Amino acid sequence: MSSRPRYAEGTTTAIETSQMEIHRLLRRYGATEYSVGWSTDGAGLSFVYKGRRCSFTVPKPTAKDVPRGSPNGARWLEMEERRRWRCMLLALKAKLEWVTDGLATFDAEFLAHIVTPDGRTVMQHLDGSPDAKAKLLGPVSP
Repeated sequence: MSSRPRYAEGTTTAIETSQMEIHRLLRRYGATEYSVGWSTDGAGLSFVYKGRRCSFTVPKPTAKDVPRGSPNGARWLEMEERRRWRCMLLALKAKLEWVTDGLATFDAEFLAHIVTPDGRTVMQHLDGSPDAKAKLLGPVSP
């Protein structure tokens, strides 16, 4: 792991506050049907923008993610979960601003997260089919 500071490292912003900010952000840009659901692995975030449903996952950090030598693993996990929600807010804001400015299309910026008619995202389709992924993207470089 890199020793450089990570975005929002040390944030004290509550997860619920970040979620409310995401909700306001999405509404401001015209998205509808915002929802957040929780699982043991993290949270699912979805919304509809101009007829396209998008789904994101904010993975919950686990004990395996705690850096070696961290004096308080439980505290680190709490802080990391808050940081990840701040990152989600930043990513959505950047993508929506890029689309609004006409620098990219919504489909181009959100393609991996667009939900297809069968309920899976485009990326889930690719991950579920290594052959299709390899044909589309080519081999992974070391």
